[in-house]
Amino acid sequence: APNNLQDFDLAYNHIREEGAGALFEALATNSSVTSFSIGWNGLGVAGGVAMGQMLGQNEKLTQLDCNNCRMTSECAAALAAGLSANSTIQTMLLEWNPFASGVPLILDALATCNAKPKFSLDNCGFDLLEHAGQCQVDERNLTGHYTFRLDVPSHREQLQVLLEEAKRDAGDCWRNETLDGTRFVCPPDGWTVPNAGVLDLDFVSLAAAPDAKDQIDPESFETLLRMVGRTISSSGRVDLVRQAAASFTFDSLQVQEILKCFFREIEKEEAF
Repeated sequence: APNNLQDFDLAYNHIREEGAGALFEALATNSSVTSFSIGWNGLGVAGGVAMGQMLGQNEKLTQLDCNNCRMTSECAAALAAGLSANSTIQTMLLEWNPFASGVPLILDALATCNAKPKFSLDNCGFDLLEHAGQCQVDERNLTGHYTFRLDVPSHREQLQVLLEEAKRDAGDCWRNETLDGTRFVCPPDGWTVPNAGVLDLDFVSLAAAPDAKDQIDPESFETLLRMVGRTISSSGRVDLVRQAAASFTFDSLQVQEILKCFFREIEKEEAF
């Protein structure tokens, strides 16, 4: 691209995987383009991987629109790695890409990357309320629904706590376990965790929990507020709050803080 180009719009141009790869390779080291739109093109898996590699190298881009680009779960890991390494992106539009089970991996990267961008992941084939459990284990109250991506080190570390409990209780505390959607039962004498896959389970603590077991802790609450504040779509904000409310309770001051993130009364009602 010309050295003085700042806004680069290539939406609706029948760009496919090979062309996308060449474009992202050039953008990786470009020092002028700050806004790039490539939405409604058929980037596919190879294009999504190339985008992730570009994000890991580019130090100028602040806005990226890649809505409806046929990117799937197969490129989610590359996109997450790129986002985790990026420090400049401020707005990321990812709607209408069939990421499906790759959505949690991308969400984790968006939540922890230095850039802290606003983003939208609506209509990506993944229902947060239906499928996504928590991946952070609160040892004060282990009971809850969990979703772990087994290729993510932090998820494996959190899972280890529940594995130790399963050994003590001969697996009785694990319920409704599925691995990549297939039902299985946690062996009572321990389980060798595979290196990849998505594990869903309900954990029922067999030990007495303290009275304040469901109160959200301050750090988790601040993380929730940041995620809600950075989510562009109203439905995305509602989903995040409802997901958190399924696992935690909030005091009145926290509820007031959350409600400030919504502008319409209908959104406030849907969130709670």
